[in-house]
Amino acid sequence: MLLSLLASAALAQSPDVLASSRKGRMAIDIQPPAGEHLNEDGPFSLTATLDQSTPVEIHGSGALLATSLLLSGTHIEGTARVPLCENDGGTCRVAEVGFRGIAPRKPATLNDDAVLAALRPAPAPHTSDLQAAFSQAEDEGKLVLIDFGAVWCPPCNMMAAQVLEDPDNASDLEPFVLVTVDADTVESWPAKDRYGIGGYPTVVMARPDGEEVDRMVGYPGEEAMLSWMDQAPGRTPLDPEAATPAQAAAEARRLAEQGSEDDARAWLARAEGTEDSLDHRIARFNLDPGPEDLGWLIASGAPALDWVWPALSVEDPDARAALRSLLAREIASAGAADASDLAYAAAVLTEDEAGKATLYAASAAALRASLTGDPVLDRGQWTGLASIMARAGDHDGAIVLLEGAVGHYPEEFTFHYSLALRKSGADDHAGAAVSARAALEHGYGDNRLRAAKVLAEALHASGDTEAALAVIDETLEAAVVPEEGLEVRTPRYIERLEEARAEIAGS
Repeated sequence: MLLSLLASAALAQSPDVLASSRKGRMAIDIQPPAGEHLNEDGPFSLTATLDQSTPVEIHGSGALLATSLLLSGTHIEGTARVPLCENDGGTCRVAEVGFRGIAPRKPATLNDDAVLAALRPAPAPHTSDLQAAFSQAEDEGKLVLIDFGAVWCPPCNMMAAQVLEDPDNASDLEPFVLVTVDADTVESWPAKDRYGIGGYPTVVMARPDGEEVDRMVGYPGEEAMLSWMDQAPGRTPLDPEAATPAQAAAEARRLAEQGSEDDARAWLARAEGTEDSLDHRIARFNLDPGPEDLGWLIASGAPALDWVWPALSVEDPDARAALRSLLAREIASAGAADASDLAYAAAVLTEDEAGKATLYAASAAALRASLTGDPVLDRGQWTGLASIMARAGDHDGAIVLLEGAVGHYPEEFTFHYSLALRKSGADDHAGAAVSARAALEHGYGDNRLRAAKVLAEALHASGDTEAALAVIDETLEAAVVPEEGLEVRTPRYIERLEEARAEIAGS
């Protein structure tokens, strides 16, 4: 996967910092500007952070730059002071250059996202026309992969960057016709209703006639999704009469984790005798979280992230305390992304406000450490990171982060909307109104309804109730209402906007 090292030197005469990476080892080379060469006798220094956690300091003479600097890691951010001399024998100087980002496979130095996008290979082709996808699949003898998502949905963006739009995975996508359904549009309603879509992302695998083969609810990560794509087409539907109890328990777990509650309960009823199997316990715990199953899972040794989220609703004090202890132990050995999730779960379970804020701060720090520096890969993490930072009390940091995201994606609803929420949380209602108005300007369909609600509330909080009501009335008048019987979220957003109007008008 081609990523970049982003040189941040502002001056034309700054040297270039080139980097390449292979198997976790990074090679750094310094390239002097035209008309200058490296001064091997002059002082050289490099101060940086590797993989957003390991500090590195290198000091010596320019002779160190005769060969590549080899470092352990792939992400680097820092500054270098480089000794240079003019080629014609003139003056010498020490130039300072800043850099940050991910080292690509081939040596490269890039200075903006446009260059990065131009060098990134094209992703696998896809369409937004479901009927065209079915026709193409029929002609080519393929299955259809229907990606139900939204531009504002963090796991949707992560899945797109890591799997569906990653050129490295083109061969994995070859057996499918990929169709993307934007869940905020009116055009998405028939497909969402047909397949009973309740959350995003949901990826439905279907035959050319539209019959569902399998589905994946949520994004379990790149490796798990690729495995699902590989195995699902050949999966033979279980015969309820012929399935063994262990197979029934595994199917119950799969369905429970997807949110198919009724089907999961039916399969669990066929799993008699497997009550002390991991599949049975996780299936039952997802359906009815309780202290008994939670205690069993804690003692089982199964990784907490396989089952922890339903546990957050268990109110038994002893069970919650035992789970906090388990999470603390697992955090110590987890990678950055998993450590962030574990610390977040621990924060939810913590009653002490100071301890809760500390854990949220730890979750935010771990999540930040997992970022790559590539906006395409990181965009799915930004809104979640900002939310966690705000929960930790770092409202200013959250706002700065989202302002940077708006700079990367100024024409998109997502980060204007998130920025409006964060500013409202910091009681900057005038600033929230500015960001919410930008979200409304760039919004459409369901996300426009959400933006109007935030804008109206910000205007009302700023004292302009008349303008707040006008925004709601104009948005409701322009809203398209689905036909009766269509099971989609739009009526819910309309109802919330109407409730906000009533509350604002009555205050």
